[in-house]
Amino acid sequence: MRLATFVLAGLLIAAFGAFGGLFMLSEAQLRDIRYDPPFEHPIPDDAASIERGRYIARTRGCFGCDGQQLEGKNFGDQWDWPARAVAPNLAKYARKHNAVTLEAAIRQGIGADGKALVSMPS
Repeated sequence: MRLATFVLAGLLIAAFGAFGGLFMLSEAQLRDIRYDPPFEHPIPDDAASIERGRYIARTRGCFGCDGQQLEGKNFGDQWDWPARAVAPNLAKYARKHNAVTLEAAIRQGIGADGKALVSMPS
């Protein structure tokens, strides 16, 4: 009986240790971000550049998740498998952050806090 208790305790400790190790590995993976060189280009505002940006957003599928005005979307009504799936409001994000932060979110999937954006494909 005493041996069975020790074996059970050892198995529980091993299971918690394995869970903790996996958790730490996953957290390290989420924080292992390789940054591209910073965005240092002026943002054009002429009609041709805006139309080119709209074309890129349309062909890359941005409007599908973020909406036609990049206002964000809540997919909770459309999908039944996620508990809550929300695409970010990129227009609001662009007003709140500088061009470098916006570029990192869109091109690299990195948020303003430096962590990976799980819901934003880069």
